Amino acid sequence: MIRFQGIRPIIFSSVDTELLIFLPIVLASVLLAWITIRRTPEYEKGRKLNVISISVMAVLSFGMYLIFGVSVGLLKGILLTDAYLFASVSDFRIRKVPDWVSIVVAALGLISVSGSNLLWNAVAGAAAFGFFFLAAIISKNKIGGADVKFIAASMFVCGFPEGLAGLILGLLLSVVGTLIRNKKTKSKDKTMPMIPYLSVGFLTAFMIGGI
Repeated sequence: MIRFQGIRPIIFSSVDTELLIFLPIVLASVLLAWITIRRTPEYEKGRKLNVISISVMAVLSFGMYLIFGVSVGLLKGILLTDAYLFASVSDFRIRKVPDWVSIVVAALGLISVSGSNLLWNAVAGAAAFGFFFLAAIISKNKIGGADVKFIAASMFVCGFPEGLAGLILGLLLSVVGTLIRNKKTKSKDKTMPMIPYLSVGFLTAFMIGGI
């Protein structure tokens, strides 16, 4: 079986050895996602979404294992995915995300980062916060405060230019997703959950950065 650590393939001599390492990681990440999803708003009303969220965690933990191997980067990626899952489900269901989620995301940005990168990541996060805070004021709060904090925290984690690429991808996905939703449902609800799309963008950037 091939595992990628950075961009170098490592071929294991025994698939059994690989499974002994990988399976506990996947099971632990799925358990973490299950515990987290049970604490999301309106948990009992969204069983289909709960199953999808836990399945996403399993798939992403596999992908991150291929990229990072057994490392601090893998732990950081799984915890980041878990925080994003909670934020995405909460935003999708009630259009609200607690402030502590952005604090947790920002705290994960402190893991396994050198001093110089930490400074530039902080600059990226501060610049994103300033830009979207002004955008929220100009647009008369069409961009929610939770979105602004989430973007700033995620930019701090991913840094530049990966964070910028993830942000652009997330915004593009949100526009496309909203257009598709409005066309299919003809919903009069003009609010759109941005954080699920932003999470996809930033997680993609985080994983590409690991490669």
